[in-house]
Amino acid sequence: MNIHELTNPENPLPIADGLTFLKQQTGQDESEILARALHIGLNLLYRQVTEQLFIDGTLTRDKALEILGEARVADIEYAGRPPLPRDSDYDVHHV
Repeated sequence: MNIHELTNPENPLPIADGLTFLKQQTGQDESEILARALHIGLNLLYRQVTEQLFIDGTLTRDKALEILGEARVADIEYAGRPPLPRDSDYDVHHV
């Protein structure tokens, strides 16, 4: 099994195969691996939902800052800005 097989979202690894691989590579038992995976997965889902609520306008900026941090909130706000006009469009319409 190579790293591409582990990280390819188009061909997800069966849970049993991933668990076996992680046990072999880390020396941890299944319960430790599953507990960590659950923690990481819940944290990721929590952040994704928080981001979407902020984008939708149903979560305050202050709460988003508390959960996501200043850099991520700034990235979301920047991505939500309207695009800048292209120079060629500007030249054609504003000569």
